[in-house]
Amino acid sequence: VMYHAHPAHIVALTFLEELTDKAISRALWQSETEAPMVFPGGVGVVDCRVPGSMDLARASAEKMKEYDAVVWAHHGLFTSGPDYDTAFGLMHTVEKAAQVRVLVANAGGAKQQISDKEIRAIAEGCGVQIREAFLEDGPGECGAALESLFEKWCGKLRITPQWDVKLEPVRDPAWQKTGD
Repeated sequence: VMYHAHPAHIVALTFLEELTDKAISRALWQSETEAPMVFPGGVGVVDCRVPGSMDLARASAEKMKEYDAVVWAHHGLFTSGPDYDTAFGLMHTVEKAAQVRVLVANAGGAKQQISDKEIRAIAEGCGVQIREAFLEDGPGECGAALESLFEKWCGKLRITPQWDVKLEPVRDPAWQKTGD
């Protein structure tokens, strides 16, 4: 399934960030913890092209060989998935991360962001492979805390290539007081 829309925040983000796959992907990953879980391979970016043109179609087709989400600079977003729910969910997550990034920029800029170390911890905790070429090493403040939360509250979270999410709950004796 292919899905195209004009989400306002991802369009706005293309005016704020460098128009490269790496820059836009990192900006999204650094803005919202779900982003590295849902699109660990990042997003592709096509620079400004004439809407509806064969040029835009060819550039998008080339990017879709590598990415499930392609940002069209100053225009919109194109996603794909095995079904509508997956394609829509991907678009929703990309747009939500872009919205956070734009809101933070509008509020005067970030005082902190999700570090590359934390992005790696999120990906590892979810069993997905992050696109390492898009990361740079940097200090993190909540990586260990995120790993601990995944272990304590979520159990082992695995996302298979078919986007089938499975939870294996962690049994903590302290939680057994309710008789559950």
